[in-house]
Amino acid sequence: MTSLILVRILRESLDYDTLRDLKFETMKRLTRLIFLLGLLSSTVFSCDKDKEDNIPPVSPENKEFDLNNDSINDFKLDYVRYTWDGIGPDGTGFAIAGLLVPLNNNKILKNQDLGLLFYQDNDTLSNQFVLPYLWISSSSEWPVLVEIKTYINQWENTWTIKGNETKDFYFLAFSISKSDKNFLGWMKLIIDKNTGLVEIVDKKTTDQEFIIIGKQ
Repeated sequence: MTSLILVRILRESLDYDTLRDLKFETMKRLTRLIFLLGLLSSTVFSCDKDKEDNIPPVSPENKEFDLNNDSINDFKLDYVRYTWDGIGPDGTGFAIAGLLVPLNNNKILKNQDLGLLFYQDNDTLSNQFVLPYLWISSSSEWPVLVEIKTYINQWENTWTIKGNETKDFYFLAFSISKSDKNFLGWMKLIIDKNTGLVEIVDKKTTDQEFIIIGKQ
């Protein structure tokens, strides 16, 4: 009863203009609160979206290959994660590279201008060559076949194939060392730019001085 009397006294003591000002101030504060809640909701959604975009892609499984059928693995397909000098706010980026690593004393032939995946079907591979061709091993440099990176903290949508052109398949030349003798060879690769998966679909080695790429 006492509270009702106080409310009535308060209402009678306030004139119409005062009540109108109070309502206006209340609406203004309510509008501001709604705006802040909307801004907060938008920020949270944006952060969640950034987190989704920043999820690293799934790397294919590492594998080892025996290319001359002697029960000894000759090369290893190895997916490694590393940081690079990117263009993000902190000047660095993240990357995943698919490497074809020579095992033992084996080597891969590289063209310094075109990379590893430069050979074409019916090309001739021999032991006689000069620069820009050179043999590389696991200790000399990273033999990268495919990679994916972040740019401004966002992962790329597809993997980049480290070839000089886009093709359905690629050839790579190699040398296998066995019993103090080197065997020339080639492998035919299919590389999926959506998943980074590298598959060897054909291969051949020889103890001759030359070999025709792609021919059995």
